[in-house]
Amino acid sequence: MAAAVPYLLAASVGVSGATAIDARNQRKKAENQARADAQLLADERAKPPPAIPDPVEVTRGERRRSIAAQMRRRGRASTMLTDTDSGGTALGA
Repeated sequence: MAAAVPYLLAASVGVSGATAIDARNQRKKAENQARADAQLLADERAKPPPAIPDPVEVTRGERRRSIAAQMRRRGRASTMLTDTDSGGTALGA
């Protein structure tokens, strides 16, 4: 029975050694993941913020497009008295 004790002791040391190796591998894996996450975060912070359109410029652009469309059709759609299919002449002309 005395000879069996060193084997049990060696087996328990082997198991604890394997556990230590697994723990070290897990720790290294977590460190690598933390480094990768930190790099992704740094890359995101380095990007310029998205451009927000200026509401005044948007309104000006919409007005310009509206005026240009009115000039193409020679008036506002709500005040035109004739249909464009009738030859394009204004009412009373």
